[in-house]
Amino acid sequence: MRRHSPMHCGIWLLAAAWGCTGEATDGASNGGSDLITPAGRLSDLADRYWDWRLASDPFTATYLGDQRFDDRVADNTPAGRASKTSRVSSFLDELITVDVTTLRGQDRVTHLALEEELRSEIARQTCEEA
Repeated sequence: MRRHSPMHCGIWLLAAAWGCTGEATDGASNGGSDLITPAGRLSDLADRYWDWRLASDPFTATYLGDQRFDDRVADNTPAGRASKTSRVSSFLDELITVDVTTLRGQDRVTHLALEEELRSEIARQTCEEA
């Protein structure tokens, strides 16, 4: 039986959570006003993080079937890792502004899963820098 790394398990959990969010829309049908609601802000943030995550880790994107980044490799230089940590921290700062107590159902799960993913990624990057 093949064992998946914690990173892959986290990615699958996030993909499942984002795929199930039904309470927020992309904001296109109502002129973007959905971005005002906590669920709409969370959905937008989750989408932006997921796109950034796949772009910054092209091998994972390919593994998950997203071929948009097949011509790239991750920047694992010290500067690249520092940039990644900074970007993940900014996603976390933005997520913290979305009050989880105002969310329901899958949006609450998405918030909690995304927070765990972001905090874990920051910790992992910090360990790699040491």
